[in-house]
This record gives sequence, structure tokens and C-alpha cells, in this order.
Amino acid sequence: MIAFAFVSVPKLRANAAIFRDLFTILSAAETKITIGSDTTTEDPAVGSIHQLNLTFSDLARKAVFKTKPGKENWREEIPDAHKESTQWKASYPKWLAAAKADEQDTDLKVLKAVGAQNLKPHQKAYFGSELAKVAAQVSKIAEKLQELKTHERSRDAESAQKLLKTAAFGGGDKTRAGLTHIEMFTSGCASDQVACCKVDDGSGKPPITVAGVIICVCAHDGDLGTACINPQTAPTTWANPSTATATEWPKISAYCTANSGQEINVDSIDTALDRVLATARFDTNKQYIGAANGGACRSGSTNGFCTTYTAASATDTSKLTAAPWVANVRKATRALRLSKQATEDSKLLKA
Repeated sequence: MIAFAFVSVPKLRANAAIFRDLFTILSAAETKITIGSDTTTEDPAVGSIHQLNLTFSDLARKAVFKTKPGKENWREEIPDAHKESTQWKASYPKWLAAAKADEQDTDLKVLKAVGAQNLKPHQKAYFGSELAKVAAQVSKIAEKLQELKTHERSRDAESAQKLLKTAAFGGGDKTRAGLTHIEMFTSGCASDQVACCKVDDGSGKPPITVAGVIICVCAHDGDLGTACINPQTAPTTWANPSTATATEWPKISAYCTANSGQEINVDSIDTALDRVLATARFDTNKQYIGAANGGACRSGSTNGFCTTYTAASATDTSKLTAAPWVANVRKATRALRLSKQATEDSKLLKA
């Protein structure tokens, strides 16, 4: 971010590049998001491995899963001595299921399945020791998968669509259709363009949504209606946001192709947001997004089609990066990246 002097009046399509990047972000809210499930799916053979291990285990080992001797009497909760163990947390449900299956397997089906029903004592000892090693490795993998699950199926990853819709439209259940100034801006935005786009003290903060930023950098101000696009449907002045937003937004949003049904591209979202933030310019305690020529954003086309965020210096972007539309996009893309990596790591573990 650098300081600069405003010297030129915004011209035709001065904000065209920012407009394209903002709509890339907005369209992401309409894309298909699929979260992996590799950390929650398991090879059916895992259960057999644990059951075989229990079959060859001594009575002391089997007793861990009982509250008292005899049929049933299962200890459904992890024993107190192991409640803090990550391995026990990850594997106890599977071990318990294996113990139950072992008790019910009176026909030795699990042994017959691997041809081990007629092993001699010394063979059982060797087979059991080797099987214990395999079961231990399986448990370690389960522990790692449990760790990866926190990323693959995190709350933010599973809520990524809502986060992106909130960033774009002002709510997890909102769409581009029917938006008004109430969804796009804070309560300080009513009939004053400046309060909607520039003033960021009290309740009159800059736009809280991508749609709101687009309105600020694109909407007709009475002199220029082509800061971003040259629409076929002639725009009218966005003089009173409380009444004009609902009519002007559809004219602008028509120039963004919806990505409905397509798979999300996290890289394109982050890259677009990076480009938008990189355009910020500092002047007199403000970071400006969009074309500006001094004075208040939206106070006349000689001053600018922009939105601003208070800053102490040219390097202070704290208010800008904390803006809801920026923060929610970053939260969503970060979670989706971690989720994707967790899915890939879990596939390698299972390979």
C-alpha cells in the first residue's frame, strides 16, 4: 500500500478491473462446494484386523472392554486411565466393536476367513505377535485420520458456502436476486451515498458485502454511469441508496455470469481478492478501494467511485482486512484449503 495524490477525474471503465475481480468473488458464493469424506470412511478390513487381534489377545487385554466378567457387560466409555490418549480416543470405538464381534464369533468366521482356525500353539504365538504390529499401525493411522478430520470436516469448511454468501450478499441464505441496501450495507447507510461508501465511524461503516463494494465503485452518480461497465439498460442515478439500490443492483449484476453448478476454484477466489486489496491507495488516513480524486467517495464523479477504510498509515490495512466481506472470504478459502489438504493426506495414509 502506498500513499498517493489524487490527480485525475475517474473516467469510463476506470473500475473495470476491480469489478471483474469482485464478481469473481461474488460468483464463488454460487458455485458448488464439495467437502471430502476420506477421513470419515474406513476400509472394512480394519474391523477384521482389530477382531483378529482381539482373538489372539490374552484375557487381560479382553477384560479392558468389560465392566465385569461374563457375557455382554461392555465398557462403552474409554477407561479413565486412557481418556486423554489421542490414540484411545481415535481407536476405542473400533476396538470395542472388535471385542463384541469376537465374543459373538463362536464359529470362528474371522479365523476361517484367513485360514487361521487350525493354527498350532507356536504358530498362533507368531501370528498373534505379527498381527499386533499391524493392529498398532492401523491404530496410528486412525489417530492421524482423526486429526485430519478436524480440518477436512471443520465447521468453517462445512459452512464455506454460507460464509461466501454472507461475504457476497450479507447472509448465508441470501442470493444476488432481490438485494437491497439493508443487506449490502450497515445501518448507517440510508439516503446518503457517502455514509454508505466512505464514512467508517459509528454505524456508518463501509459496505459489509462484496455486492455493496460493487455498488460503491460502479453505480451511476448523476454524471458518470460507466465506471465499471457500459450497460445496455441505462443506469439511473444512485442518489438515494435506500430506494435506488434495489433497481440499480440488477442492472449491474446482470454483467456477472453465475457459476451455479460448477465446482469451486479456491485459487481464483484468493487471487481475485488479493488483486482487489492490492489496488488500495492511502491518502489522509484512508485506504481507498476504487477510482478516486480526493474528497468523499460518492460525493460526485470528480471525487470518485470508491469506498474507504480508516488507516493510520499507508501500511495500515487492519480496518480493510477486518471488513466482513474480506474476513468471511478468507475464512472460507482457508478452511477449504485445509480440508482439501486433509483429504489428500488421508488418501496417502490409506494407500
